[in-house]
Formats: sequence, structure tokens, C-alpha cells
Amino acid sequence: MSQSSGPTTVAKFPGACLKWVHAAEAEVHRKGLNLDNYMVSVVERDDVVTVILKAVDAPEGSKGSGGSHIGFEVELSKKNSKVVRSNYLR
Repeated sequence: MSQSSGPTTVAKFPGACLKWVHAAEAEVHRKGLNLDNYMVSVVERDDVVTVILKAVDAPEGSKGSGGSHIGFEVELSKKNSKVVRSNYLR
């Protein structure tokens, strides 16, 4: 008899990052992007947080929009979680 393996951890991240991903989600969907196609990064700077989407097949360390799906980023204000700007990555 074969045994099924246990659960696999897909990601671990600080819970505070989740609010930034949720805040960026509406902008991502407005652009018609499917999060299933992306690796998501959350970068914190001074007064803003940037949620960056890169294609899951983008080469590690690549800049811009490597991979089969165009990269995208959403910059959010730390004060009110509102979108400051968003743009595609080249």
C-alpha cells in the first residue's frame, strides 16, 4: 500500500504582508491579471509598500518582466493602504 505524503507548505510570510496583498488585489484584477500565474513579492520602503508580481517562470534574479506573463507592481501608501500608483514591468 502506498502512503500519501503529508501537507506541503507552499509559502510562509509575516501576516502583515497579507493586508498589502489584499490592498493590491483589486488593482491586479482590474488589469485582468490572474494571480495563479505569478510569484508575489512585498517590498517595504519609507512611506510605501510595493506588491510586485513576476511570472512564475521568470528566471531567478531577472529584472523587469521576464517569463511568459508581463510583470506588474502596485505601490500602496502605508498611511491609508490606498494605491499610489501601479504599472507594468518592462
